[in-house]
Amino acid sequence: MTDDGIDHRTSRKGIAIPRVYSSMRWARVIWVGVALFTLVAAGVAHHFRTHIANGDRASETGAAAYLGAAACAECHASKYETYRQTSHALTSSHPDAASIRGEFVGDGAVMRTGNKDLWFEMDADSSGPRQTAVERVGSELRRRSAPIDIVVGSGRLGQSFLTWRGNELYQLPVSYSSASDVWVNTPGFKDGIASFDHPAIARCLDCHVTFMNVLPVSRDSFAKENMVLGISCERCHGPGREHAEYHRAHADVTVAEHIVKPRDLPRVRQLEICAQCHAGPGEYLQPPFTFRPGSPLEDYISLIHSDRPSGEGVHSSTQIQRLKLSRCFKVSGTMTCTTCHDPHVREPSDEALFSARCLKCHQPEDCSPVRLRPVPSAEKCTECHMPQVLDRGTKIATDSGVTSPLTRDHFISIYLPAP
Repeated sequence: MTDDGIDHRTSRKGIAIPRVYSSMRWARVIWVGVALFTLVAAGVAHHFRTHIANGDRASETGAAAYLGAAACAECHASKYETYRQTSHALTSSHPDAASIRGEFVGDGAVMRTGNKDLWFEMDADSSGPRQTAVERVGSELRRRSAPIDIVVGSGRLGQSFLTWRGNELYQLPVSYSSASDVWVNTPGFKDGIASFDHPAIARCLDCHVTFMNVLPVSRDSFAKENMVLGISCERCHGPGREHAEYHRAHADVTVAEHIVKPRDLPRVRQLEICAQCHAGPGEYLQPPFTFRPGSPLEDYISLIHSDRPSGEGVHSSTQIQRLKLSRCFKVSGTMTCTTCHDPHVREPSDEALFSARCLKCHQPEDCSPVRLRPVPSAEKCTECHMPQVLDRGTKIATDSGVTSPLTRDHFISIYLPAP
């Protein structure tokens, strides 16, 4: 143990791993090292003297209505265990041994740019992980570093990173690409330029964080304590403290009180829970993080309704608009996102899994032979009817040009190859 009261170890990638003792409750917690795999939030509060709640760790102060998802495990253990592996649960966290991907030592910890005099280095010391821009000016090497304070993204496609500056969050210039397993320019950043001044605004955070305390000085200024990271149970069911306290005091009551059950809501209200993030950016009509499931979303956010014309591709933020174009949706009258998706379970892009859900309403023989697949397959419905397309609205600059990720189009239709 070192003088700061923390037991330090070293990961195989050279990053110190701290063990915090109970006497250090408000002490500054230093870097938990890296196994660098999936986003499993463990809630590390770097050099801030706060106790911050991840999606699976409750806050002790403020944000009185929220508990964090771990409190749900008290009565819903099986759902909690599967939920905490989902992309929603893992969409933001503090950096720790399980949450952050990418190399932090050796050649893999360096991102070169098209500017031969500028590159970025990823490393970590006792104060935590950081990104450093290194610029050659004449014979001098100039460095600018910023700590990685919040990880954004489950790692399925990639991860981006945020840093605190006062009570505001800023995007860091380097992100991680899962497809290529390398560091890349953060989407929207220009290659060959070191910029640390892209603010992370509330509407973006709103789709990666369950709750943040917005400070009165600015809509994009936040308290560092009492965050509930990840999209947790309370984002779809509403704040859980009153529910939990009631049932702890009334253990004999088996009907859930003081909590929203989305399946009991009208179809439009069910869809609006998902539409917070999967139906476009929109403009706030009420302060951020004040929408509650079951309320009319239009009272809180004025959505910019766009189904993203094919020239721009599609994005996860337009999936509901695209779905509503589908004959399946129009004819069903009851179809919602949870018709095909179970939000409590991690579901990879498994053709057979989702095809089985299509077959609840359709049969392979319903498909007429087409050039793409003369013999319809009962395990590849989405390949034909929901293909992956380029998200041209998300642009990643590289030293060899601009690339875009693939994403699943939720406009269920018949897609034929070009003649």
